[in-house]
Amino acid sequence: MKIIVTGFNAFGGLGANSSEALVRQLATSKICETANVITSILRTEYQFAGDEIARLVKEIEPDFVVCTGMSSGDPFLKFEQIARNWDCCFSADNVGDLRAGSVITANGPPLYRASLPYDAYRAALEQQGISSVLSEAAGGYVCNHVFYRACYEIDQRQLNARCGLVHVPSMDTAGRNHVSQPLAVTIQAVTICLELLLWEAIS
Repeated sequence: MKIIVTGFNAFGGLGANSSEALVRQLATSKICETANVITSILRTEYQFAGDEIARLVKEIEPDFVVCTGMSSGDPFLKFEQIARNWDCCFSADNVGDLRAGSVITANGPPLYRASLPYDAYRAALEQQGISSVLSEAAGGYVCNHVFYRACYEIDQRQLNARCGLVHVPSMDTAGRNHVSQPLAVTIQAVTICLELLLWEAIS
């Protein structure tokens, strides 16, 4: 079984991105030592990040794709249910690319639905006292772009792969104006989710 896990580097003048810190920690964790987890830090750039997730899906042909990004305004994990074929954000990416309303893929469907076992994730996290919500608003920035490109590549290649996007809170060191969560809690939460995928695969 092969699992791709992605995060993003810092953007918008922020000094850190909790999804980057999360993925870097996961890359050296026990779960990555015992399972075939491929981690990648994507640059917060529409073109690069979209092309890179498509390349990873093409070359690895994963069983699962877990995209992560940072949501600085929420103190809980957000399991995004819908990837929309639409870039729309009034903040530019890290190379100044501003997309205030354009389709991601001209011949793609309007949306894809996440296929990761979110209900099982949330039940397991609740047992550990970790808050999470289901969300249908992945936004119009690079997180949604990567989520959609991953789903589109899976679809085009007719892979039996499951995909989703998890927005994680800022780290407790991210800055005074951002709702935060200790990085250790975020790592614990995502590790639980990955362990559930492993359990599902062997059961």
